[in-house]
Amino acid sequence: MITICKILKRVSFSPKAIERLEKLAKSYMNKNLVISVTGGGCSGFQYHFNLVEDTGKLRCIFDREKCMKVYSDDPSLDLIASSTIDYEVNLVGSKFVLNDIKNVSKRCSCGNSFDLKD
Repeated sequence: MITICKILKRVSFSPKAIERLEKLAKSYMNKNLVISVTGGGCSGFQYHFNLVEDTGKLRCIFDREKCMKVYSDDPSLDLIASSTIDYEVNLVGSKFVLNDIKNVSKRCSCGNSFDLKD
């Protein structure tokens, strides 16, 4: 059973992302994953995934037994609402990615940067 802490701005998690969060929880017991969106990148906004201990006033968006908890701030949640967090593995490495971001007008080829429709 997946508990989504922030109901109104739901973010989905792929099975690969959940599997990775389970592995991270074993390796980094006192850490949490934080998703943030900042201005910049090739297309206007870029997202970041960071491991932190102190989540301060961030909102929990994913809390599942045996998994690392995931947090974000309200402005970032507004931009990534209804998106899907996935975990990709390819020849150059592995990373969490955001897919299906609503109102996206373009994405950079790197995949970390996006712009929104007006």
